[in-house]
Amino acid sequence: MKYIILKLILLTALQSAVIFTGVANAQASWEIPDPDFKYIAMVRKFPRERYAVIYNPVLCEKIGDACAFFRAHEYSHGFRNDIILRPDEYPQSLEDRGDCWAAKYVDSHEVEAVINLLSDSEAIKDLPIFGDPAHRIEVIKKCAADGGIWLGRKK
Repeated sequence: MKYIILKLILLTALQSAVIFTGVANAQASWEIPDPDFKYIAMVRKFPRERYAVIYNPVLCEKIGDACAFFRAHEYSHGFRNDIILRPDEYPQSLEDRGDCWAAKYVDSHEVEAVINLLSDSEAIKDLPIFGDPAHRIEVIKKCAADGGIWLGRKK
């Protein structure tokens, strides 16, 4: 944990990995790539109510467009001022809200990508994905429909 904190401080100070995002017209946030990170993505708060999403670019390359969904899911914890936990520690209710938020605000091809990934038990068996995939798919589909993000729709 100390290593991660030091790495975050260094990366933030150098501003070498600052990326501004427009997900859901939200305030600017940092994304910090870390190829050694054990999760796909995780949110961390900083002073003055700013937050960063740390993500693993190696895992993201492996899962393709689904990575944008997982990063948006993590942004949602920051946007909604959830208690900040490790991805495997969130209660189901907060995870459902994170999935729902992401399903409403990412592009339809990213929703479709995460549903396809979660549907493939062989593909996800070695990935740090938490919760029941079938339940997550159900939540994602409902929220994507509610948000007007229709699966298979082109941009």
